[in-house]
Amino acid sequence: MEIEFSRDHFCHLLVVFIILLLLGFGCLGKVVTPDDLSLFSWEEWQIYKAHRQLAVEEKLIMEAFSDLSDLLNYPPDPHSSTIYHESHSGSL
Repeated sequence: MEIEFSRDHFCHLLVVFIILLLLGFGCLGKVVTPDDLSLFSWEEWQIYKAHRQLAVEEKLIMEAFSDLSDLLNYPPDPHSSTIYHESHSGSL
């Protein structure tokens, strides 16, 4: 079975590929674009990135607090405290 492509077929495939690529970028942009759909200035973009980083750091801190509170609910054990400290030192 032979598949032959003429220049016209290639151009049509290229156009379809470009349209699908643009639609894919549009869908990706819709996912990552903030809700107000406005363009950000440089300062607004820096603030937006800082808020995202703050949310990540708050999540890490809450997980660490949760782990610590779980550790405090158990009877005192120096060995488990040392293991916890060694596994979490420098994670924030």
